[in-house]
Amino acid sequence: MLTGETESSFVVGQLVTVTVTRVTSKGVSCRLENGLKGVLDECNVSDQGVNVQEAVAEGQSLVCRVLRIDRHGFEVSLSSKGSDLGNDMQYLQSLRELGLLDDDRWLIADEDVEPEPPRRPDTKSLAAKRVPVPGKGDPCKSRKVDHPLFHTVSYKDAEKMLESKDVGEDAVVIRPSSKGWDHLTITWKFTPRIFIHTDVLEKGKKNPGSLGKQLMVGDKQFEDLDEIIYRHIRPIIDYALEIQRSRYYKEVDKTQVDKMLQQEKAANAARIPYFISPSKDFPGKFVLSYMPGTKPKHEYISVTGEGYRFRGQYLRGVDKLISWFKAHYREPTPAVPRSSTQHGGYSSNGRFGQPPMSEDAWQTEGFAEFDPNFDNQWD
Repeated sequence: MLTGETESSFVVGQLVTVTVTRVTSKGVSCRLENGLKGVLDECNVSDQGVNVQEAVAEGQSLVCRVLRIDRHGFEVSLSSKGSDLGNDMQYLQSLRELGLLDDDRWLIADEDVEPEPPRRPDTKSLAAKRVPVPGKGDPCKSRKVDHPLFHTVSYKDAEKMLESKDVGEDAVVIRPSSKGWDHLTITWKFTPRIFIHTDVLEKGKKNPGSLGKQLMVGDKQFEDLDEIIYRHIRPIIDYALEIQRSRYYKEVDKTQVDKMLQQEKAANAARIPYFISPSKDFPGKFVLSYMPGTKPKHEYISVTGEGYRFRGQYLRGVDKLISWFKAHYREPTPAVPRSSTQHGGYSSNGRFGQPPMSEDAWQTEGFAEFDPNFDNQWD
């Protein structure tokens, strides 16, 4: 293909990240990262009937499953339905047809497996076991959810499980919530040392032990847990990884950043050094630190599924973020409303529930003192 893709590098069933370019009542047009045009028909947007023009916006990033590939027309049919995002069978079939998957065991359906002969129950062991009743007791000890990422663990155990994993879609654990039987928590890795704990509210539960028909993260509604992971968490992870892989990023704390800025400034007073580092007080945010004059300055960058939110702007891509910052750094910083973290929980190096410092604590005095000769003196 002209895009550089081969039959083995781009196949039916794989997951792709796309950017929405056009939205109509009949469906969505989008652009894949490899440059191909993607088409998301109205029936493939959601498992439940939704108004496409209300549910999807131009410029939005989506995670989709490839349904069909038109290699002559350079067009791809896609699905963002939760049921398709959580189903890897077609992708595995494509890999098998290409000879990239030798293990056929995954093709055996449950109904094809010869059942084991029934065993006589061990009445003594059954009597010794206490079977938890859904809806009663501590959900953190007895909650069960039919999902491969679900584990009945605490937040500390979840972080230990993810400790050795790289930041990405595999570094995710779904677990019970201490808020009760109508909540779940998704713990995921934001940076190598920072974890996010996303609160999920369940609505429309048939019984206390079942999974809710509607799942809410803040004011956003999702059909199932896979949709939350692929349409809410994964886009944030992708943007977070983009910052961590950039030349501007340093895995250091505020004290170390200040020292680095002062060293850079001392080496060349005519330059404006700057770095991006993780915020341990506000997981889900990064800190943009720079030194135009004699004092280091620090501002927060929030990471969302729609891009980086900085000074009220949504910017897609680290280069766009830095370019916008350089053009507007002299302008006064907008007031920051005080609110709890959008992810419903925070943890850094195992610390959870500790009161964060004020969001204004790193905001410094106004920008009037800046030397106009520094406008373009960036490192």
